[in-house]
Amino acid sequence: MRTNLDPILSPYTISNNDLMLDGDAKQYVLKVRDLPDEEKPREKLSALGPANLTTSELLALVLTTGTKKEEVLAMTARIISDYGEKNILNSTDAAALAEELDIPLGKAMQIVACGELGRRFNKTSRNGAAVIRTAKDVFDYVVDMRNLKKEHLRGIYLDTHYQVIHDEVISIGTVDANMVHPREVFRPAIAHGAAAVILV
Repeated sequence: MRTNLDPILSPYTISNNDLMLDGDAKQYVLKVRDLPDEEKPREKLSALGPANLTTSELLALVLTTGTKKEEVLAMTARIISDYGEKNILNSTDAAALAEELDIPLGKAMQIVACGELGRRFNKTSRNGAAVIRTAKDVFDYVVDMRNLKKEHLRGIYLDTHYQVIHDEVISIGTVDANMVHPREVFRPAIAHGAAAVILV
């Protein structure tokens, strides 16, 4: 026997495979598409310009997508937290970066390529290079390292005018230890013709 309530009682059908929020047993990680339009990196860049995006959001625009286990904004936030804002774009070894940060090699290559573009563009304005003469200069220069969760050994390479000509993370260790071989410290110095090396 049919009643006029039957259409209301008919079951709903789900037309795609999206995970439904149905209790504590399942967790749903918000994706970029779930954010309000004004918080999505592309829309934010279009509306407000690049200066109004965080480093994490800018890096998300470069990487475009995450992986099966990590959404792109979560990935970029973790990368910057673990590696430091200044350090990440000074990386030149994509394979080592991919291994240290547990990201795909292709994404590490994108990061290294962006860093290289920045360095090449900045070569035209060498007078703007950082100058380090005192311990306080070093302290101010590496401000981005203060909240890192693991021990980092970072090499800052200077020319004869005390200008920074190269800056890289030589090694990432554990919470309270880091091991490195002297050759890893001096190889960049030779490659870049450095007159002085500062280790942080």
